[in-house]
Amino acid sequence: MALTADAPLAASRAASAPADAPSLGQILRGMVSLAGVRLARWREYHRTLAELQALDNRVLADMGLHRSSLQGVAREAAGYK
Repeated sequence: MALTADAPLAASRAASAPADAPSLGQILRGMVSLAGVRLARWREYHRTLAELQALDNRVLADMGLHRSSLQGVAREAAGYK
């Protein structure tokens, strides 16, 4: 008797779950992919910032940049908003 009493509950749970819900594997792959993108962006930011900071003030002025704007330029180059 317990099986027949629980059957409507199980059917309602199955009906309420979205059919296209991502699996755990898909979620984990997405998280790893996002972490890879963020790591690449972080590396690009630091690489660009280091290259700009290595330039002297005259070269930066020729490029239309000031030392105070280097972090913003590096963030933009790395794809941050």
